Amino acid sequence: MENDTILIVDDDQILLELYRTLLVANGYKTETATDGKQAVELAHGQEYPLAIVDLCLPEKHGIDVINEIKQLWPDTEIIVNTGQGSMDSAIAAMRLDVFEYLCKPVLMETLLRNVNNALEKRHLKRENRRLVLELQQEKNSLQNKINASTKAMEKHLQESPLFIGESAAVRHIRQLIAEVAPSDMTVLIRGESGTGKDVVASLIHEWSGRATSGNLIKINCPAISETLLESELFGHERGAFTGAHKQKPGRIEFADSGTVFLDEIGTISLGFQAKLLQIIENKNFVRVGSNTTLKVNARFIAATNASLENMISRGLFRSDLLYRLAQYSIYIPPLRERREDVPLLIDHFIRHYSAKYDKAIQLLPSDIVAMLLEYDWPGNVRELLSVVSRFVISGKQEVFLRHINMNGQDIQAEPSKKIQDSEFKLIFSALVEHKWNRRKAANVLGISYSTLRRKIEKYELDKNMTQLKQTMQSSSDMPTQAEAS
Repeated sequence: MENDTILIVDDDQILLELYRTLLVANGYKTETATDGKQAVELAHGQEYPLAIVDLCLPEKHGIDVINEIKQLWPDTEIIVNTGQGSMDSAIAAMRLDVFEYLCKPVLMETLLRNVNNALEKRHLKRENRRLVLELQQEKNSLQNKINASTKAMEKHLQESPLFIGESAAVRHIRQLIAEVAPSDMTVLIRGESGTGKDVVASLIHEWSGRATSGNLIKINCPAISETLLESELFGHERGAFTGAHKQKPGRIEFADSGTVFLDEIGTISLGFQAKLLQIIENKNFVRVGSNTTLKVNARFIAATNASLENMISRGLFRSDLLYRLAQYSIYIPPLRERREDVPLLIDHFIRHYSAKYDKAIQLLPSDIVAMLLEYDWPGNVRELLSVVSRFVISGKQEVFLRHINMNGQDIQAEPSKKIQDSEFKLIFSALVEHKWNRRKAANVLGISYSTLRRKIEKYELDKNMTQLKQTMQSSSDMPTQAEAS
């Protein structure tokens, strides 16, 4: 329990007793000291909330007494009460952060008021410190909960069949989804057609908390004609135009407390972009043929496979709408930039469609998978899904060969000699430059470590190390076999 006793230090016995009587009469406990040495000894034994100190003391000067008390107990408030005040002593006392500097004789009511104020100041300082500590602890607790929730979300996303892959790009996308999902930020998802932008939008909605209170309303912008787009999104009143026989709510109204996903946002006209910007910013809109403003609590996610920046430069897209949409951006790379995910996707789709169509399909042999790894997949995951589903239905591996040849990329189990030579030189150069450090070489090449390992095995670089040494211009930079391994 904190000591609530006030220490009075003064060599004048009459004043000492007068101060003690005044404080006790007002409900305070006191201890007294008649010299500086005794005061310091008392302070070494316990903390006092307040000390009233004379400056001219036997054994030790009052400034030294204050300095030692402050070093022992920084929170102790000090009231100087001296009969020989000076500018130098006042400055020295203030540097030690004393509460007040009084000169004798002092009125008892003045002394009592300063005692009360000094103790109140100490209480407020300590209370403020306690509250700051509690807030920091609460902040740390909330941050730990957020971190745990984010990790759980990332684990769920990793296990989600909607976004299969273990490449660095896919892991980064999962992290971004987990980060932005709990917020209400507008999200712009970029990527080529077929990369899975709608899947990312669904995952953000699912993890936003809005999935329990509202719907995810998907709007495929290019599939709706320009004349019908406003009515489709905002709704219309009866008689608003020919054929409007009754009132119809817009699709955005159905997203109240939920999420609106605007797919291929770059296809809408400039005129409608202005109306869309208003509803995203103000969360209100007007039905076609109405004068009533309606409110909607919806989050907006947009997707595009076009360069909106280029469209802005050509006067086809509003820059303010892009800035509003791109409050948070997620880019999904094409499948050819994350080839290591292809085997995982193939395996997942084979299992999925085998169960769906009740087929007993074996996993693909490694030579077919190697061939599929070389294919660029211009249609991305959507194209891969389509081919695998046809394979499961037919059970014939030739489906893959026919599909690749049909799309103009004549790849067998191995790429052409020209491609092999170029790839070999590129990989070998990166390995030599980084003294056979595979992880550094993979980073420079922009591929995963597992992909680089497959390439090293494919070109038998480890097996031919001795021969490769002889081809180097500077053999001193070549690592030993032990270093390479």
